[in-house]
Amino acid sequence: MYYWLYEVKCKHVMLFESLASWDTIVNYNNYFHKECCQWLLTTTELLGGFNANGQSVFVEVDESYFFHRKHHQGQRRIGKWVVGLVERDSGRCWMEVVAR
Repeated sequence: MYYWLYEVKCKHVMLFESLASWDTIVNYNNYFHKECCQWLLTTTELLGGFNANGQSVFVEVDESYFFHRKHHQGQRRIGKWVVGLVERDSGRCWMEVVAR
């Protein structure tokens, strides 16, 4: 899970851990990705409001378009729009994929 979290390449994980099966690494990566997606879909966060001192908590809102380029070149592929909110002080955040 540590390797997946820090985006270590599969071939490096195989060398570090002396694994012979590429399928094992790919299966673990898919599992961790699925679990994180499931957690994000089921967890709700209340952002903003007031902190313990009674001061306003500032929330920043932005949208981004995420897409993948094959081999990091060429035409853009179909992507997804994502809207995100972040509390300035605590760093707590919330994101959601939107249709448009």
